[in-house]
Amino acid sequence: MKQVKHTPGPWILPARIAGDNLMVRDVKGMPIADAGQRWDVDEGIANLHLIAAAPSLLEELRAAHQIIRNALQIMTTPQKNEWARANARDGVDGDGATRAHERDAAINRASGD
Repeated sequence: MKQVKHTPGPWILPARIAGDNLMVRDVKGMPIADAGQRWDVDEGIANLHLIAAAPSLLEELRAAHQIIRNALQIMTTPQKNEWARANARDGVDGDGATRAHERDAAINRASGD
C-alpha cells in the first residue's frame, strides 16, 4: 500500500459545534479543515462531517477495490457477464463492468497522485 501524503485519520469533529468551532481536527487536536464563518451553519457542519469521514472513506474504497479484484479472479466468464448485466440494469456500470478505472481515479484524486 502507498504511503499516505495526507494527515493520517481519524479526523474528528468536536462533540459540540458552535460559532468559531466549525473545524475538523486530527487526533492530536491539530486543525485539518475549517468551515469558517458560514451563513448556513448546518451546511458548514455537513461539509465538515464529510471532510472528517474522508480518511475512512478512502480506506474503505481501497478495501472494496481489492475485494472486487479478488472476486473477479475466482469468477467464471458467465458470472462476470451476469454481474455486468446487473450493474448496467442498476445504472452503476462505467468504464467496464466493475468500474475499476473509476475507483482507481477516485483513489488517485483523494491520494493526490
